[in-house]
Amino acid sequence: NNMVQTTGHGLRLVDAYNCTVSNNTVQHIPVKGDTTSYYGVQCIAETTDCNIIGNTIYDSISNGIQISNSEGASSVKSIEGNTIYNAKKYGICVEGNSSANTIKNNTIQNASNVGININASSVQNILSNNINTTGNYGIFANGATVSSIENNVISDFISSKVNLQMRGTS
Repeated sequence: NNMVQTTGHGLRLVDAYNCTVSNNTVQHIPVKGDTTSYYGVQCIAETTDCNIIGNTIYDSISNGIQISNSEGASSVKSIEGNTIYNAKKYGICVEGNSSANTIKNNTIQNASNVGININASSVQNILSNNINTTGNYGIFANGATVSSIENNVISDFISSKVNLQMRGTS
């Protein structure tokens, strides 16, 4: 239950195990000319078995929630019930051989590129998310393994591209 206003990363988990990040508010305060990739919540360096639940993230300079392999692939159990506004790139991103069991009941509003991006990673379930007004895709999976995509609402995407794009994905 924290309120974080920052010019850098909001909450960053590095080599964390079996943790829960919940009910926090993160707001990025932009610095003119700074193009660094800052995240609302980030899991890196072999962070495992964590949950990201019920957070509100505003104005991330890059991704609202980022799960990645920087310094070792990470895995999370659940990304659930988060609200992400105005992410400058992706609302939620799982990439680089990282994984998530479930991404569900999240609201993503005004992500500049993609609502949920899965790149060269695996996700078991993408369920019941509400994705509104993205630049390119509501859900994008590239070279990924995704077991189930169900009951997501994707509306008002800006480009003429499709709402769900799967490339090299099983």
